[in-house]
Amino acid sequence: MVHVSDIPAGSLSSAVTATLPKVQPTAYDRLACFCASWFLVGLFADGWSHYHDVRESFFTPYHAVLYSGFFANVALVAYTMVVGRRAGKPWIETLPGGYALTALGVAWFTIGVAPDMLWHRIFGIEEGIDVLISPTHLFLGVGMALVLLGPARAALARRDPPTTLEEQLPAIVSLALFLAMIEFTLQFAFDSGVSTSDAPLDPSTGHRANLAFFLLPFTYYKEALGITIVVIHAALIAGFALFVVTRMRPAFGTFVVLYGLPAFLMAVLLSNGALSVYVSTVQALVFGLIVDALVLRLRPEPQRAAAIRVFAVLVPALSYVLYLSVAQWVLGGVWWDVNLVFGSIVFAGVAGLLLSLIAVRTAPTAAGL
Repeated sequence: MVHVSDIPAGSLSSAVTATLPKVQPTAYDRLACFCASWFLVGLFADGWSHYHDVRESFFTPYHAVLYSGFFANVALVAYTMVVGRRAGKPWIETLPGGYALTALGVAWFTIGVAPDMLWHRIFGIEEGIDVLISPTHLFLGVGMALVLLGPARAALARRDPPTTLEEQLPAIVSLALFLAMIEFTLQFAFDSGVSTSDAPLDPSTGHRANLAFFLLPFTYYKEALGITIVVIHAALIAGFALFVVTRMRPAFGTFVVLYGLPAFLMAVLLSNGALSVYVSTVQALVFGLIVDALVLRLRPEPQRAAAIRVFAVLVPALSYVLYLSVAQWVLGGVWWDVNLVFGSIVFAGVAGLLLSLIAVRTAPTAAGL
C-alpha cells in the first residue's frame, strides 16, 4: 500500500517550481495507480454484491468501497492542484503531464453521482443486464475511465518513455484496470460457453435427436452468441495488445499483468468457487507469457508492419486455442463441433488482422497489406 508519507518529501505535482521539494513522476504514478485501483476494486465489489448480496439500498458497504476509492482520487487531484497553485502556477499547469483528464474524470463522476442516486430512488436498484447499461451508470463510467487511464496517459506524454517493467508498471496496470472495466461492462458477453456443462443439450441423453429438433432454436442461439463473444473478446485482446506495442516497447512481463489482472477480477466477480478463479487466472497468466514471448520473437513495432500483422493475428487466435484447450482438458470437454471450434480461432485471428490495418497504416503494396 502506498501512502503519501512514503513518498519523498515534496510536491505531488511535477509542475511545482524548484523552490519546493519534488517527487519523481514514477512515485506520483504509483500513488495515482493505487487510488485508481481502489476505485475499480470498489466497482467490482459493488458488482459482486449484485450477484451474491443484493440489497435494495444505495447505502451499502460495497458502495462505500466504491465511493471511498473515488474520494481518494479526488483528494489526490485536489492536493496536487493546490500545491501547484501555491507555487504560482496556473491551475491548468498544476497537474503532471497526462493527468489533466483525470481531473476532468473526477469532475465528471461527481456530476453523475446525484443523478444516479435519484435514478435509483425512482426506478429502484437494477438487478439484471440493465445494471450495466443504465444511463447514469454509463455516465459515471466515462468519468471512471478518465481516472483509470491517468498513469497510462502520463507515461505516453513523457519525452523519455519508460523502458523497464518497473517503470512501465503504473501505465500497464492503468491499462489493465481499463480493460477490466470494459470487461465488467460487457460481462453479459464474457464467456463463449464452450464447456460441456454449458451445452444446450445433454450429450448423454438417449433421444438427443428428438430433443435437438425441438430445441434447435436454443442451440442456434447458444452457438451464435458464443461466436459473437469470440469476436468481441478477440477485438479487446488484440486491440489492447496493438495499443501497447505501437506506443511503447513493452518489457517482458507486460502482458502477464495486462491480461492477468482483469482475468482475476472477472473470475472473482463471476465465479462461485475458488477453483474457477484459479483456472481462469492461471490461464490468463499463461496467455500473458505467450504474448510476451511473441513480442520478443516478432518484435512488432510500427516500422515493422508485417510483424504487427502476424502479431495481431496470433494474439487473439492463440488466446482461443488456449481457451478451448483448457475447456477440453481441464473443464470436462467442449460441446461445439469441429467447425465451430476451428472457425472461432479463424474468426479471432481475422478480428486481430482487421484491427492491425487500423492501428498501423502502411503504403499500399501488391498484397494490399
